[in-house]
Amino acid sequence: MSKKILITFMVCCNMQIFAQMQIKIGNDTTFCSDVSLNYEVPQLGTNLTVTGGIPPYKYAWSAKIHLYDNKYGYASDFLNDTTLNTPTFKDHWFEQTWESFTLTVTDAENNTATDVIRVRFSLFGIFLGYNTYYVNAGDSIILSDITIR
Repeated sequence: MSKKILITFMVCCNMQIFAQMQIKIGNDTTFCSDVSLNYEVPQLGTNLTVTGGIPPYKYAWSAKIHLYDNKYGYASDFLNDTTLNTPTFKDHWFEQTWESFTLTVTDAENNTATDVIRVRFSLFGIFLGYNTYYVNAGDSIILSDITIR
């Protein structure tokens, strides 16, 4: 007579399930600036949220901004560090136009997510005084571009 032996194996697993990584930079933004650069240095990414993915995260900002003719500026021309989650602008050469900056976030397992924020700089409101020009009949005057916007 044979005996049947029942062997039970218990397997314990510790699984973590991560949702697909998503990022949100925030709303498009207008920064106020003035000719003397006497303003608070604007930052990108201050409203950044990253969900899902596995930390630590790597950040990469990119942009291609038309300057003039066939000349372009890139994120590294405008931002102090393109690998920070909240870089600051070191300079801006564009005015009154919306320019796009793309953030790509990579997690520890090389999953990536991207989002785009549009930014513009405004010079409006830097001069609130009055300019008065009197022109006699037959005369002409030259108005500087700083007073006419």
